[in-house]
Amino acid sequence: MQPTLFGEVTLIREWGRIGQAGTCRHDQYDAADAVQSALDMIRRSKLLRRYM
Repeated sequence: MQPTLFGEVTLIREWGRIGQAGTCRHDQYDAADAVQSALDMIRRSKLLRRYM
């Protein structure tokens, strides 16, 4: 989570192979609560697929 200059919050996700250039995704949200709920959903989906 990273705040922006305009009062929004950005969720930055990065993935890829070790030693290679990764892929980044930046999703902007109005409030930190919305970012936290999105992060919880991502975490839940990864747990279901047994990535974590």
